[in-house]
Amino acid sequence: MSSRANARPSSSPVAPLRAVGPEKRSWWSLQEYGRRAWTVHVVILVIFAALAAAAHWLRADRLDVWITDQVQRLHVLDGLLWLVSWIGYTPEEIVILGVIIALVFAVGYRVESLFLLISVVGSNVLEGVVKALVARPRPNGPSIHVLRHVGGYSFPSGHVLTFIAFFGFLAYLAWVEPRNALVRGIVLVPCLALVILVGPSRIYEGAHWASDVIGAYLLGFVWLSAILRAYVAWIARGAREAPRAG
Repeated sequence: MSSRANARPSSSPVAPLRAVGPEKRSWWSLQEYGRRAWTVHVVILVIFAALAAAAHWLRADRLDVWITDQVQRLHVLDGLLWLVSWIGYTPEEIVILGVIIALVFAVGYRVESLFLLISVVGSNVLEGVVKALVARPRPNGPSIHVLRHVGGYSFPSGHVLTFIAFFGFLAYLAWVEPRNALVRGIVLVPCLALVILVGPSRIYEGAHWASDVIGAYLLGFVWLSAILRAYVAWIARGAREAPRAG
């Protein structure tokens, strides 16, 4: 009876990551990269703060206008960039991300689905706070072409923050899951593509300046890093407690 029980696959939330090599399991842990990681994050936040101050006082500069002009010349990517931005609008965003979270939960990754939800909801709260503080108007005027008019403030890009928080976390999960290379590629490649393309798509639509997008990438990276560290710490804690419970 006991041998059968031991042969069964574990349903524990930490089970999917137990087979992962130590170099992957500790990749985002504070213990592995503590001091260096904090230094990198502080530098990124300083750069972000400088961009936020510039966005508040300067509104837009010639470089922002020039980058928007160059991106909007990429007519060969019209459909692709439009589709990427479309995913991030309400209600499409709520439906698509909700379905993905439900699927992650359904296949047995319950802790991961919870962290996905925390990551995306937290990024939206962070976006609202920073936008209210910076209060930068959306791009407008004869210098650029606005393909879709949206309300609210501009800095930082909410699409970029959401995509990094959600699809960045999914990409990490796909990267650390060693069981099926095909499944890993099917999940990892689209997630990385969405994270990379969402920034240009927002500039292309005239919804954000380039500095809005860059700021969102910087802030999004720090936020995702914090979520990943919390997740890795939670998994490590569960792995330590599992032998005790046994």
